[in-house]
Amino acid sequence: MYGWAGTILTIDLSKEQIIKEPLDMDTAEKFLGSDGIGVKLLWERVPAGTPPLDPANIICFGSGPLTGTFCPNSGKMSSVFKSPTTGLIGVSTAGGFFGPELKEAGYDLIVLMGKAKKPVWIWIDDDDVEIRDAAHMWGKTAWEAIDIIHEEVGDVPTITIGPAGENQMFGAFCLVMRSRALGGVGSGAVMGSKNVKAIGVRGTKGVQVYRPDEFMKKCKEAKDKIMSHPVYAGFARYGTPQWSPVLIAQGVVPVRNFQEGVFPEGEEFLDPETPCKEVFVKSDACEGCVIHCGHWCEVRSGPYKGTKTEGLEWYAEYMFGPYIGCTDWGFVTKASVECNNLGIGFGAAGMIAWLMELYQRGIISKKDVDGLELTWGNQEAALEVLRKMAYREGIGDILAQGWEKAAEELGGKDFQPLITRLITTECPRARMDVALSHIVSVRGGDHNKALPYFAWICPPEYIHKNWPDWPKETPDIYNPIGKPEIVDWIEDWKCVNDSLTVCYWSTSVTMPGGTNPTDYAELLTYATGVEYDEKKLLEAGRRIAVLERAFNVREGWGRDVYQLSPMFTDRAFPRGSQAGVKADMKVINEMVDKFLERKGFDSKTGYPRKETLEQLGLDFAIKQLRKLGRIID
Repeated sequence: MYGWAGTILTIDLSKEQIIKEPLDMDTAEKFLGSDGIGVKLLWERVPAGTPPLDPANIICFGSGPLTGTFCPNSGKMSSVFKSPTTGLIGVSTAGGFFGPELKEAGYDLIVLMGKAKKPVWIWIDDDDVEIRDAAHMWGKTAWEAIDIIHEEVGDVPTITIGPAGENQMFGAFCLVMRSRALGGVGSGAVMGSKNVKAIGVRGTKGVQVYRPDEFMKKCKEAKDKIMSHPVYAGFARYGTPQWSPVLIAQGVVPVRNFQEGVFPEGEEFLDPETPCKEVFVKSDACEGCVIHCGHWCEVRSGPYKGTKTEGLEWYAEYMFGPYIGCTDWGFVTKASVECNNLGIGFGAAGMIAWLMELYQRGIISKKDVDGLELTWGNQEAALEVLRKMAYREGIGDILAQGWEKAAEELGGKDFQPLITRLITTECPRARMDVALSHIVSVRGGDHNKALPYFAWICPPEYIHKNWPDWPKETPDIYNPIGKPEIVDWIEDWKCVNDSLTVCYWSTSVTMPGGTNPTDYAELLTYATGVEYDEKKLLEAGRRIAVLERAFNVREGWGRDVYQLSPMFTDRAFPRGSQAGVKADMKVINEMVDKFLERKGFDSKTGYPRKETLEQLGLDFAIKQLRKLGRIID
């Protein structure tokens, strides 16, 4: 087989069985890989209504047909499962080297099912697959577990969980290598519920492509397109912190749990040059990446001097910077290291900002939080809350149960920065692209599934030229007109990115004029021998996007799941360019309705239409949804 490895590796932990199944070519062609094949397996193998931490839930770790090739920026992987964080579909992506190594070992996806009787870890060495005892790793941090694996089998790519995952904390993540994470929606909690501490992989088989000469020529064209793009230099030097000037200009820096949109005391902190001076040591890249947006980091002074890590991202910068009122890159680095070791997603760590606002408002006091002084910017208290969350001690045990349970215990629900059951770092009050893309995101309201970044930095003419049928107001991020069109398209295209798997920082999701669907249709054709064009590739993306949304419907979520926290509708920033602006739910709901209808879903119920599923070849979903009364015939 070309492009694809041709094998799905299923590990039944309850029965201690290792099953190697041939990849069905029709499924591969229609669902591409990783994210796409993962959601199809989730639909087929997990009964409707299964609790996320039940042994009947599965977790898939996947590569795509371009993973492990010379296609630029194809070092990504993804995980798919039912999320304990939201109850929705859990889809996360991560870079590093695990995805390519898995592919080179001969597998397109790993599927973990059931639950091991005792802690285990999975060792994959090409054709040899073992379920090994992990008693000596259980209770260790993620980095300690990695060190143990490296001592036992050598320096190989890994997926690990920390104490947060072992203790099934709602926002625990799976750490890929030492700093990349399958984050946001609780992958680590699902791993922990299965008693799996880690997976290690060594692959030596390589990946075959169908037309190598044409493929290599197209890879070079794609590389040149990426490296000659105006956005490239900023990504290569700063990584994702290069977005800070955009948010500053828009007046939407998330300061102290969205109480402010400007951060004058953090002006130097938010300057992308500052981490270059204070903590960045040198650039770092995932396999096959020509952007190298990651960095090796070391704190050079202050109380955290000597702290080292790799891969500091924009999300860490904001969660441990303006979100809690801090302006210290040394602390951001230290907090990031703690999250990676404990296995806590940065989004879950955002609960600290919520606690600090409750403390500020007198809704909670020191006695409610184990004597901690949760004033804004208190770094020691923030680190202690992280530790307590991971080990489920005191206030940490309350937080580890998730947003809903925490609000029941502590109050302050209206101050939780949630959109569609998930924390956000983007303000939806005025920016219509953010509001719509977040509220309809199938994994919950963040930037990972449908935010059209490219619209922030491209001239209007770019959108008018490439999508002449879209309304002329589409490029205006503050105008609701055209947002259903752009978010609908970007969701399909992002599903393609996550299934091939390629990093969207290098595609036209982020780079206007960057590598586009036509480029990847050619690359996929040359790699696999299966003919693709732009239409067929985007249809595959739409098939995946529709099935992900239909999965949420199957699990009980309808039109009412698309919600915005009252903190965005009832209060506004007091100063800055967006002072006084509140989110208008009437306008947002009108956008949601138009989006759902474009996607082939009923805007009143949120249920898919039968003809939508039929047109995309998703007939297998119709019978089950009809039985549940969750389809529009």
